[in-house]
Amino acid sequence: FFFFNDTATTEIYTEQIVGSVRCVQETDIILFTAKKSTPPMMRALSKEFKQYLVFGEVRQSEQELLKRFKIESLPTIAVVTDPENYEIIKYEGGTTNKDQIAKFFREYAYQKAQKHRGTGKLEQLNPNKLENQHCGPKDQNFCTLFIYQNSNQLSQYQEVLQKVASFFLDDPIRFYTVEQGSINADEIFGTSASTPQLVVLRSKRSKFENFSGDYTVENIKSFLENVISGTPLSNKMKSQIKFSNYKSEL
Repeated sequence: FFFFNDTATTEIYTEQIVGSVRCVQETDIILFTAKKSTPPMMRALSKEFKQYLVFGEVRQSEQELLKRFKIESLPTIAVVTDPENYEIIKYEGGTTNKDQIAKFFREYAYQKAQKHRGTGKLEQLNPNKLENQHCGPKDQNFCTLFIYQNSNQLSQYQEVLQKVASFFLDDPIRFYTVEQGSINADEIFGTSASTPQLVVLRSKRSKFENFSGDYTVENIKSFLENVISGTPLSNKMKSQIKFSNYKSEL
């Protein structure tokens, strides 16, 4: 089993570990192929949809996987609908028309986004939300995190942040606030975090980007629109979010 849309290189997984690690469980699109290298068109499509879909590849030598997915002919392109039971929806339009394949992917990406749409609200991140994968390692949404020093600082920016959150009700992004010291911010971002700090995370991919500039609705909105539209998050998270025993003044 191969992944090919996170980087230019190909990661290889054996059939024995598929299902026990991220392979099928975290894959949206699979190319079943007899070729020994990834077709350029699929690489191009994987880059186009990098922020929305995870692409994988099963080659002809993986006969057990072909049987599990009930693949009868190669090549076959499919979306994964039930990874636990290896259920897929096959693309029936052939494998040569890039525009038609992209349209198929786009429809699936939209359906996926609807499942993970935002709330349009600014919420306080807490251990319970984190345990339920809000900003956790399995969260497929973007997570916007506002780190503040104290309640006075939060009050200063809260109205602006709530207005921004309301713009993204239909997008796969959620908005949270968290008090400095209650999470391992320095460990996550690799540097000593000053407040206020606004970051957007893709925890599932261990990526983040810092916001810089004046805290206005338009500035933050523009920053997040760029991220959602596909601008790569350039920084690697050093670890996942963890709550300490810090007692919040709120």
